[in-house]
Amino acid sequence: MPEAIRVLYVDDYPLDRELVRDALEKEHEVFRVTEAASRQEFDARLAEGNYDIVLSDFNILGFEGLEMIDAVRAENPSVPVLIVTGTGSEEVAVEAMRRGAADYVIKTPEHLRRLPHTIQAALAKKRLQDEHTRMVEALRTSEERYERAIEASKVGVWDWNLETDEVYVAPNRRALLGYGGHEIRNHLDDWGKHVHPDDSKHMMAAIEAHLRGETPQYELEHRMLHKDGSVRWVLARGIVIRDEKGKPVRVAGTHIDITERKLMEEQLLGAQRMEAVGQLAAGIAHDFNNLLTSINGFAELMQLRMAADDPMQDWAGQILRSGQRAAYLVSQLLGFARKQMIAPRVVNPNDIVTEMDQTLRQAVGDDIKLTVILVPDLWPVNLDPEQFKQVISDLTANARRGMPDGGRLTIETANVALGEEQIAKHLEVTEGDYALLAVSDTGSGISQEAKEHIFEPFFFTSQDVANGIGLRMAAVYGIVKQNRGYIWAESEAGQGTTFKIYLPRATETG
Repeated sequence: MPEAIRVLYVDDYPLDRELVRDALEKEHEVFRVTEAASRQEFDARLAEGNYDIVLSDFNILGFEGLEMIDAVRAENPSVPVLIVTGTGSEEVAVEAMRRGAADYVIKTPEHLRRLPHTIQAALAKKRLQDEHTRMVEALRTSEERYERAIEASKVGVWDWNLETDEVYVAPNRRALLGYGGHEIRNHLDDWGKHVHPDDSKHMMAAIEAHLRGETPQYELEHRMLHKDGSVRWVLARGIVIRDEKGKPVRVAGTHIDITERKLMEEQLLGAQRMEAVGQLAAGIAHDFNNLLTSINGFAELMQLRMAADDPMQDWAGQILRSGQRAAYLVSQLLGFARKQMIAPRVVNPNDIVTEMDQTLRQAVGDDIKLTVILVPDLWPVNLDPEQFKQVISDLTANARRGMPDGGRLTIETANVALGEEQIAKHLEVTEGDYALLAVSDTGSGISQEAKEHIFEPFFFTSQDVANGIGLRMAAVYGIVKQNRGYIWAESEAGQGTTFKIYLPRATETG
């Protein structure tokens, strides 16, 4: 037996209620009718019952016009309402439907006989509407999940119409480049402007090769220009869609943001390069040191065997002094290669900077203003104090060379906690507490190319090496690494330079 259809019928005229009840219950057992003859009864029945449909006269005692429809919709907006009335006015019918009624039935014998079918039709319509609502909601939920998944995976969808050059690009691609929804038109020319100019030819060549059928899919890593001038790396993939004649009509694909991956690859390659250079430097320094030992030793023996007034004493002295300078270069190479003997102990970097204050001021000269800012209660670190002094001296000398006409030099310390943000930018970082030493100048700055190789001993010219520049920075790098720290250079050409050294906080007390 089918489930009963629960009907609430509201009418203040008893005979009409009886006619409707007979039309429903006597002829069709599936209907269960509950009656209400006034506003009070209606409110009580509606509150206590769970009805599938409400039937109502147009005018009922206690309601004005179609207020009953509003009352039902306020209580349960999903319950359909049928107006059953003796008034056959078209205006009444239009007003009832506009107000939200599911249908309109005239109280005539013919219409009342058809009332069960009218009710079932209204309920069937409601089921269809409910199903449509569920489908729309399911689609919306599915789209939201898809968009969240796309956003989380940093994947963007694109579709290029080859006939019109119109391009659909997912909104997160614009956001990736720092643009709003309408700042880039959906056209190939507009999107092409945001491809890095050095990569445009490679991108078009890869696409054209795929369109000619030379590759199974279009795939290329290339750069795109951010609104702020920076560069984002994307992995672009696409596949051609052809018509029934085999003509290419569209290319659809994805963009994946791989900027972080490229950054990590560059850091890894940089670390591997520095490790390889370090091994080379150590080998060169070891062999060269053996030669210097012989050269310096024989120069000293020559001086001992010669008379004090022998004119060759000066020659021997020149050999010995050159050998000693070479020995200093060897020590710098060993410092870069982290092969020096160290004697670490727990110290406060502030104490070392304070101890060196006067020496540093004399070294930079009167045309450079030196400012020292030391944070109170700086965390102690475990390092070799003499090596740390060399680091400060070398960074100060490097800053002095970058300010030939004078400027400002600032040395400051701070307590810093390195976390996820720094780890994301620097592959080698270990999370934790660090004492920071920063040396900043207002000098000529460093070009991007030089900054990428600033700590490599063999990058600079022979003149730089002769002045101790290249090996000086290489030695600083090696010392910091040997003491388990990190050093990063921040600079732009013409805008000064800042070297930041992070040394791990000592856990022991001394």
